Amino acid sequence: MDPIDPGKNMGWLSPYSLKDAGASGVIINHSEHKTTDENVKKILDKAREYNLKNVVIAFDPETVIKYDAWEPDFISYEREDAIGTGESMVSKEEGNIKKLVAVLKRPLIIGAGIATGNDIRDAIKIGAVGVIMASRFVLAPDPEAKLRELASGFKL
Repeated sequence: MDPIDPGKNMGWLSPYSLKDAGASGVIINHSEHKTTDENVKKILDKAREYNLKNVVIAFDPETVIKYDAWEPDFISYEREDAIGTGESMVSKEEGNIKKLVAVLKRPLIIGAGIATGNDIRDAIKIGAVGVIMASRFVLAPDPEAKLRELASGFKL
């Protein structure tokens, strides 16, 4: 989403257009569509203006804390070097995740390397409220079976 209002904006994606199309939320600063901190803030403000739920992604603990002060609905911590690897960030970053959970005002979501229901269970056990992931689900030979296996991780 771009931080714009309806009008002359050919090639841009407005929050108005998203709402009109039925979207209820946005992901901001995904690794495949990174932007500057200044633009993250502008997009977040515009998402709020249009009542779009939002997840802001940060790639290191310091930026997670910075973005938390801007009060997104959710904040996601993803180490870029773990994205798409299937090697869960939860075990690699357990200490940092626990520290973040202790200081953040906003709910924390964990991403990068999440591949199994056990990864989700581990994230929830150390204080995250959920996960953000794509590769292991969209590339699964049987997406329905994979989704069921992933959902099992929410049962503690």
